[in-house]
Amino acid sequence: MKTTAITCSDLNDLKTYAENGADEVIIAPVDCSFSALSEIQEEKLIDAISTAHQEGMKISFLMNRLFGQSEISAVSERMNAYMQAGVDGVIFADPGLLAAAENNGYLNRMIYQPDTLVTSCFDASFWMEQGLKSVTVSSLITKDEISQMSTKVNGLSLVVHGRLLMSVSKRRLLEAFREETGFSFQTDYNRSLYLAEEKRDGRMPVYENAYACMIYSDFVQESFDEMTSFLNIDRFIIDGTWLSRQESIAALRIYKGMLMGKDMQEEILQYRNTYGKEGRLSDGYYGLKTIR
Repeated sequence: MKTTAITCSDLNDLKTYAENGADEVIIAPVDCSFSALSEIQEEKLIDAISTAHQEGMKISFLMNRLFGQSEISAVSERMNAYMQAGVDGVIFADPGLLAAAENNGYLNRMIYQPDTLVTSCFDASFWMEQGLKSVTVSSLITKDEISQMSTKVNGLSLVVHGRLLMSVSKRRLLEAFREETGFSFQTDYNRSLYLAEEKRDGRMPVYENAYACMIYSDFVQESFDEMTSFLNIDRFIIDGTWLSRQESIAALRIYKGMLMGKDMQEEILQYRNTYGKEGRLSDGYYGLKTIR
């Protein structure tokens, strides 16, 4: 069965996502992710699992930060508690979490998502052979490369919609800029900041939390025209981190309809007319080979 997953910043939206076709929601526990997705407080996580299941959806926790030696034990304990509470998936990038998952029999609920790193069948096969639930393919490779991978490796995931995470660094760019220039502005957890290159019109969202600085693409990637090439993919992700609630829901309805075999061309045209002004929507790197 194909899975349509969507990120969630507000637990009040769980019912709405279920009503619009989501099979899975993704939320970010506090202090665990390299993402601008709004974090959910610890005391609300167990209820979120229960609510998602009541609405007929699976729920995964985004824990894709790289953890230091002094952190890994406590984070592994948190992950074990989430697993025992019934979370359906943990999305990770740090292999350090694998030991805890293996020791406690949770490997089949682990989803490897290192953003740009899984670029070949060999990468994907290696990780799936560890007994994982899924591996997320890089969005920086071409449509043909993704399609070829999906015919050779089962269990793949793909971010089909949203701004792409282009760079993550533990060097705090915004904090350094503030110190160097003397400008006074909020650096941490500020969703209103952008980077602009001198010779390009686009603006790239830049976001900093306590652990890293993250830079996102100046476009919103959409994959409506490519979906027929991706039908061997098992899990499709809509990352609404930088989208409005309405835009995320509209995209969810379209992808779910396409996976159900419906003709969604009218809805796609309306979506592009509404949200695609000034080149904001793009097919990203599907037609541009960036990995040699």
